[in-house]
Amino acid sequence: VSQLDAVATHDAETGESAVFLVNRNATESATVTIDVSALGGVRVLSADTLSDDDVYAKNTLAEPERVALHANPTAALTEGTLTIELPPVSWTAVSLGA
Repeated sequence: VSQLDAVATHDAETGESAVFLVNRNATESATVTIDVSALGGVRVLSADTLSDDDVYAKNTLAEPERVALHANPTAALTEGTLTIELPPVSWTAVSLGA
């Protein structure tokens, strides 16, 4: 099973794109680089990650917000290349646009 999966969408009408990334590795972070130069002069509109330092953490009645989306400040766009760090056992969504 692949430890890293990615899928992207593009809306030609708005010029916005979204990249969804999953890191299934239970112990290692992953640095991902994606060539987005074909999208033109886009910028990172948002980057949010669902993860927790404890890969076995879960939301419960006592802690309903234990595992939640948080901004991923590692997302960077330089010369048409998106780079982002994915924590172990995480799901990340990146929104790109003008």
